Amino acid sequence: MMKKITFLLLLQVVFTAMSQPSDHNYYKTVTINSSQVSGASDFTDFPMLFSVTDADLISVANGGHVDFDDGTDILFTSSDGLTQLEHEIESYDPVTGSLTAWVKVPTLGSAVDTDIRMYYGSPCATGAGSDVWNSAYQAVLHLNQDPSSSGPQMLDSTPNGNDGETEGAMASGDLVDTKIGQGLSFDEVDDAVSIPDFDYASSNAFSMSFWFNVADNTGTAYQYMFSHGSYGVVNSLNTYFGEASLSITDDQGILKTIFQDNNDATSTDGLDATALYADGNWHYYVFSVAPLGTSRVYVDGVEIANIPF
Repeated sequence: MMKKITFLLLLQVVFTAMSQPSDHNYYKTVTINSSQVSGASDFTDFPMLFSVTDADLISVANGGHVDFDDGTDILFTSSDGLTQLEHEIESYDPVTGSLTAWVKVPTLGSAVDTDIRMYYGSPCATGAGSDVWNSAYQAVLHLNQDPSSSGPQMLDSTPNGNDGETEGAMASGDLVDTKIGQGLSFDEVDDAVSIPDFDYASSNAFSMSFWFNVADNTGTAYQYMFSHGSYGVVNSLNTYFGEASLSITDDQGILKTIFQDNNDATSTDGLDATALYADGNWHYYVFSVAPLGTSRVYVDGVEIANIPF
């Protein structure tokens, strides 16, 4: 199972509904703790994950305060209550008040807590912009659409339109609950999601990330989690597990990343994953290339491999 995502921040939410003298009747203050912001520098226009279940966010039809069953009247602003922030609702349940949304925070403080506001309760709301991901993101796929519907099924949230097409006759039942909202369960045989090709050959830096959960690593095959170009091809990047009974002994139980840019031969690095990551738990994978420097592999925020080039 894979779930594509950019970052995850834990939030402290002040659950005090207050009247608002505008077309929205309620708001709550959301405090982002600076201690949970990585690094020593502030982030600009950061797509922040906001996830909460709150009885006040149940729809009016179900006894709460949100007027629209699709969450149209939920919006976010800066702490001034005036500057509206771009946001994307990934999922909203009008019965439980469960909300998962991405909010573009103009400045995310690393030393000082950042406050934003969430407004809701407006019968005349018309929705808000969802320009959370700019064109610098080649693709952001939440993988939360029905994989059996007409393709392309997996929608790209960026302006680039790199929507994904499911392969392997995936069924509606392959859409399952995951670390964040919903995602896909793959059959380890021929299930996959393919997106249009893109070129990073001219980029000085880029990154690729996703959530994964491998419950069973038995078998004799390679299980690919991300593939851009074939092994040994210039500008290729492949991330995979070697299953426990592979004929190539050195690759058994290995989480491996293979990257080749247009300056050097294929670089290979990996980590024995048998007891670490093929454990039925969710893990966050990041591959990052620094400008004219070193490519690095992180799992759950810890660097596990680096590939000089």
